[in-house]
Amino acid sequence: MVGEQLVNKIKNIFETKYNKIILRRCSAHEKMMDFHLDTFSYKTLQLTLNDDQEYVGGRLVYATQGKLIVPERRKGTVTVHNNRIVHGVTQLKSGVRYGLFFL
Repeated sequence: MVGEQLVNKIKNIFETKYNKIILRRCSAHEKMMDFHLDTFSYKTLQLTLNDDQEYVGGRLVYATQGKLIVPERRKGTVTVHNNRIVHGVTQLKSGVRYGLFFL
């Protein structure tokens, strides 16, 4: 789905060994993911598989240095954070959100 070239690029970005790859599909459910720390993995990399204009809500939010950061995430965007970054996801109000996670 993403191709060998992109997977190799992701491996280089991740820089360390990953233990798990997860393909996630979230459809509109009007729930949010509360702010949290990833205690199960030292590092999390997410590759967005569709544009953030294809759904309403479902935005990744980082709480860092006294402010909230909501990165724009077009299809193919990679975000990486370690287990010390507080983050959450806003309510997914409509559409479907796809992501590929390396943990």
